Amino acid sequence: MSTPTVVAAPDGSSVVAPAVLVAVDASDEIGMGHLMRSLAVVEELVERGRPVEVLVPRHAPGWGRDRLEHTGAAVTDWTAGTSQLAERAVAAGLLVVDLPTEDLDRLPLAELEARAPTVVLDDEGGVRPVSAVSTSHPLGDELPWDTTPSTRRLVGVGHCLLRRAVRDQRPSAPSVPPRSAAIVLGGADVARLADRLAGALLDRDAIDVTVVAADADMAVRLAELDRSGRLHLVPGGGEPAPLLAAADLVVCTASTVMWEACSMGRVVATVPVVPGQVPFGRLAVDAGAVALLDPGDPTTDLHALLDDHERCRSIARGARALIDGRGVERLADAIDELGGHR
Repeated sequence: MSTPTVVAAPDGSSVVAPAVLVAVDASDEIGMGHLMRSLAVVEELVERGRPVEVLVPRHAPGWGRDRLEHTGAAVTDWTAGTSQLAERAVAAGLLVVDLPTEDLDRLPLAELEARAPTVVLDDEGGVRPVSAVSTSHPLGDELPWDTTPSTRRLVGVGHCLLRRAVRDQRPSAPSVPPRSAAIVLGGADVARLADRLAGALLDRDAIDVTVVAADADMAVRLAELDRSGRLHLVPGGGEPAPLLAAADLVVCTASTVMWEACSMGRVVATVPVVPGQVPFGRLAVDAGAVALLDPGDPTTDLHALLDDHERCRSIARGARALIDGRGVERLADAIDELGGHR
């Protein structure tokens, strides 16, 4: 049983830290990155003895809700919009918000911050002048971020929020040339990138390919590509950490899964599928940790990567060096420092 977190109150006395309310969104349309990132934070806070309640919309996939409940946090349907968020934040004492940027823009953050210290997990480096703690995941200071003196900024790859299942993985260096590959694109693959990428990998000799199939239609399409028995399909919603650790090459979107694969030192190739992912991909490429694939023609870039064995080794080394896996601890430390007290 976890020991309750003790923090300093404004008068200098020691008190038990208040509960934390986490508001998160997830769906097949926007993907699961927000939920998986919040899951890492919830895990850490629960382990530290914090009571945590998570507000999740009913349209979120059931497996995501199950993972949140598995942490020991209370999971509640988010049905009443901002009014429910404000009321619950006051009752809890501290608010963590992880939503798409367009939804954050519509939130009355000043009102929320007036009711309870507010932590904003903002994945596009947007303007959040009222939050007590803001963390851009994992963009750095080079992006615009206007704040007030009361705002604490936690930015950079040192604040990548990785789940316990990811941090527990310690795979050996990947084989080069890669003998196994994992394709993890998440959500609805409307451009059918998985089909093209899997086909390109199967055209090469001696690469076993595992694809996370988001739905039954994708699984049927992909199965038709396999003529050699080297294609393996796994349903979406499972724990991806062992899959990433077992693959020499990981092809993924420029989202949470990219940083997870980097932390394991895989050969990582990323294809941004929405505009908001582009800065993440560019940052990782500039750090020498990832190969960027053109969404319009990803197979040409993929073949070029696989033909360059030294580049593959360099990316794997750069990926492992980039992410130390302690980002969620740093964020939880900042939350503990906030204390949830006015």
